Amino acid sequence: MALAKSDVEKVLTVLQGIDSGDADLATRHVNPKKYIEHNPRSTGDVVGLRGYINRLSREDRHLKVVRAFQDGHYVFTQEDGLILGQNTFFDVFRFEDGLIVEHWVFSAKAAAQ
Repeated sequence: MALAKSDVEKVLTVLQGIDSGDADLATRHVNPKKYIEHNPRSTGDVVGLRGYINRLSREDRHLKVVRAFQDGHYVFTQEDGLILGQNTFFDVFRFEDGLIVEHWVFSAKAAAQ
């Protein structure tokens, strides 16, 4: 895999790691000393994130990025997929010195169409 250059590419690498169940890939661009995870299903640090990814079964991991954009030190994404019964996701990643130091995730079941 080519080395990610932009912050958006780094976030896409994180999401690819979550989707594939590869905790090493998902945390490649995370600052392990400063990282704060705001996912209620994970403890608040990089160890908790890795544990969360490792607990997901193959059936519980499916993500397709709909959009990703950057505003200053923040990257925002929207994904469709399936993780633990949820299928619409919005993520916010905060960067410092080229590494992710904070992550928020919001998820819900998509409304029937």
